[in-house]
Amino acid sequence: MHSIKTYGDNLTEIRNTLKIANGEQKFVEGFEEGRIFNAYRFVYPLFNNDEHIGCMEISPSFVIVTKLMKELYDNQSIFIMKKSIVNEKVWKEQIEENYGECLISNLYYYDKEIYNYIEDKDKFREMLMKLESEKKLMI
Repeated sequence: MHSIKTYGDNLTEIRNTLKIANGEQKFVEGFEEGRIFNAYRFVYPLFNNDEHIGCMEISPSFVIVTKLMKELYDNQSIFIMKKSIVNEKVWKEQIEENYGECLISNLYYYDKEIYNYIEDKDKFREMLMKLESEKKLMI
């Protein structure tokens, strides 16, 4: 649970799921970037004797989808996020810890947690380099 008194930041300014769950007092789901990391968000308003007291969420990361795709299709994948969104919402030290510079576009970061899950990193880097060289040919 996030605590404004402990961390000092009101997440409703950057997280629409929280704004809707608390403002409209209804369940909200979606993919969203946060102060530290992105995740699928399942946000539930909480009540005590019909009084709205806040919300709680379950937030699995995209690595769960990556693992499932590997199991179902024997296919490795990576996840990239638009830099402008990450830079706007995520604390700088968390960007450095959780994201890396994307090899195929300087407009995106790659998700380090998912990259670390990739078994054959050399094969993956070769594929990215091939995409990069083909992109240069198209320009």
